[in-house]
Amino acid sequence: LAITAPLQQAAPRVSAAARADAADIVVAEARGEGPDGAPPACAELLRIHAQTWSLALDQDGAEPRERVAERKRSLTLGAPTANGVPVRGTLLPEVAAQLQTIFDAHLAPTVAFDDPFAVDEDGELPA
Repeated sequence: LAITAPLQQAAPRVSAAARADAADIVVAEARGEGPDGAPPACAELLRIHAQTWSLALDQDGAEPRERVAERKRSLTLGAPTANGVPVRGTLLPEVAAQLQTIFDAHLAPTVAFDDPFAVDEDGELPA
């Protein structure tokens, strides 16, 4: 697992042959038969070696989740009906928070204050 897990993460972007070659080198290091002739490596060191190979083979790495989310964002207004206009879509979290703030401000009940200087129909201040 220390060897295969880091290399499998690059699987969609790196060929199976390149990953197999890298795994063979790291397995040789596990047996103490690696290119540097070092003694057998522990599991943690093997994991680091496999991660290094994974980075070397896939230098761009996985696409950041933000870019994927940006490509999937959408907002669609449906056809108006007697009941209103349907809305559906997917927003980025920060955009959704801003939109929620706008909705809250517009949908909040209006506050009415008593006017201390209001006059009645006769032009008199109420008692």
